[in-house]
Amino acid sequence: FCWKSKTKRTHNIHLFEHGSPEIKRHLLFRDFMIAHEDYAKAYSLLKQSLAKVFSQDIENYVDGKRSFVQRINYKTGSAKIDQLNAKDNIMIEPYNANWPKLAEAEINTIKAVSNQLPYISIEHLGSTAVQGLSSKPIIDIFIAVKSIEEANQWIKPLETLAYVFWDENPDKSHLRFFKGMPPFGEKRTHHVHIVESGNSAIEHRILFRDILRRDQKIRFEYEALKFKLSKTYLTDRELYSDKKSEFITKVLRENGYL
Repeated sequence: FCWKSKTKRTHNIHLFEHGSPEIKRHLLFRDFMIAHEDYAKAYSLLKQSLAKVFSQDIENYVDGKRSFVQRINYKTGSAKIDQLNAKDNIMIEPYNANWPKLAEAEINTIKAVSNQLPYISIEHLGSTAVQGLSSKPIIDIFIAVKSIEEANQWIKPLETLAYVFWDENPDKSHLRFFKGMPPFGEKRTHHVHIVESGNSAIEHRILFRDILRRDQKIRFEYEALKFKLSKTYLTDRELYSDKKSEFITKVLRENGYL
């Protein structure tokens, strides 16, 4: 890999051995972008948003668009073996100060890609929104809309941003989207949840996030619980979430919320 100009990069040159699958992967990605204007626009907007928050940090800029690239690789049949064989296990990582920046970039991109679709609010929720809290490295974004019928308008724009829509979700009052989930990517990076503005799910998530932000004792207890549950339910996200919900309900009630 070579680049031109140390002060303002103008060219990159990638050299591969003849027959390398990387050549085909890059060409297929290019051809897909040329053939699909909506995906190309979404990718462009994503890169602009990431560049704003990581203007001096090329590593996190590249990491922020990785799951998008992997989704296109999957669609073109050029995904790497590591991606296709990746496990969707629960992994808790120490707090990363870049998580809020990734959330900011993603929210700005979603707003731009949605092309002025109506919404009430967009919130960065979950553990990655709480400074100092270890978490699964997944950015959880909640979008509150006026009605669940309006939420269906978001499916196509989010798909162009590399999200996979969970159409089989039995809870039709809650639309869920996953980005980076194997085999569409190597690991989950973002979740988007769309609910009606009056849905208690988003209210409780906001309340619990704010309690964790202000109460260090509860934050430590929750962190310890997550580490314990991640070892017990390494491959079972549903049970992991259910057990966390018991703690969340208890904390909300202790803080006066019903």
